[in-house]
Amino acid sequence: MWLWLGLLVLCLLLGVGVTLWLGDEALGQQSGRFWMQALGIPLVAWCGVVLLRVFAFLLEEGAAEGWDEARYEDLSRRIARGRRSQQVLAASLYSAFRESPTADGQARQLEALFGRDSALQPQKPWQGEVEVRHSRLPVGNAQKPQELLGLTLKQVLADLAEVLDTLPPEQPLALLLEADGALPAAELLSAWQWAWGESGIRQPITSLDGSGLTVVDQWLDQRIRDKALLLVVAFQMAPADVEDSAEAVVGLLFGNRLTQHSLPPLAFLHRPEEEHVVSTADLDYATRQSLSWAQLEASAIEHVWLAGVDSERHADLSSVLKNLAIPVKPKQGLYDLDSALGRTGKVAPWFAIAAAAQAIQRDARPQVIFSGAGQADKALWCTALKPVSNE
Repeated sequence: MWLWLGLLVLCLLLGVGVTLWLGDEALGQQSGRFWMQALGIPLVAWCGVVLLRVFAFLLEEGAAEGWDEARYEDLSRRIARGRRSQQVLAASLYSAFRESPTADGQARQLEALFGRDSALQPQKPWQGEVEVRHSRLPVGNAQKPQELLGLTLKQVLADLAEVLDTLPPEQPLALLLEADGALPAAELLSAWQWAWGESGIRQPITSLDGSGLTVVDQWLDQRIRDKALLLVVAFQMAPADVEDSAEAVVGLLFGNRLTQHSLPPLAFLHRPEEEHVVSTADLDYATRQSLSWAQLEASAIEHVWLAGVDSERHADLSSVLKNLAIPVKPKQGLYDLDSALGRTGKVAPWFAIAAAAQAIQRDARPQVIFSGAGQADKALWCTALKPVSNE
């Protein structure tokens, strides 16, 4: 405003000066004409320039408001996409802690995971005679790892079949099968095919490529309106690096919230977030972003699960949990599955999701999972699960 008022004064002074310089004696005797030329013309010119500037300002303002609106809409779409989640429809989990396939066996396994006990103990591996510290699935009558794998897969698929039996036979399934261990591929395939044939699951399946939580991230981006259910079966049997390892078999069934309305969900799995570089700062960012996707306050988290997290990253995790003021500590809200069972390899994220989903059924409290590949130089994922009542 001061700039334009100053310009007005300057225009008036120039108008008076130019009129006095160029005007003749007759103009000086006609005061009305004199002041019209000295002040009127500069004032009109100034008003014209002001109007042009106001018009230009309104155009700029309209363009800026339009850009802001488009940016807000784009940002809202991106946030809504980031906040997509999947229904956890079924979760089946078998480890050394599970002695029975019954619901009571599942409850005791969960209590063991919550407790201070460890399933790791010196015992003979499948491929040797020297005792090595690790955890194994209850062997029962199985004589070979392939046989034990087939029997456990059969039970996992039977648990999932109880849920799938309520759906029509034409319901499509997208299968992600993750296998880890030293068994030959032919034996793994044979065990899987036998277990699938015994399961009685009628729905058609298509196989998915990919591994780990990247599959969930991509599914939320690309197939959120797909009518297919995501079926994940992951297992580790007879691992090559036996020491401090664990045998485990996990089955999970996910549904899209936009298309699946037949089955009641056990919990909601929100978009996982991976740290971009291995550092405390980036892990802190990934954790905050994961909580933001789930719209969770850090103070609401009472259970944190670790799976496939190398011991060298525990200091980073402790720093992040402290910065966010998440009120957990070891065995009191913070549960390290590698310490309780051993390293589960590719099964790690799915094992933690299944355990957290079953914990939500018991406590109805939000859960957070940190999972990785079990190596200090590999990035970690942070994933949040919420009870149905919190949605």
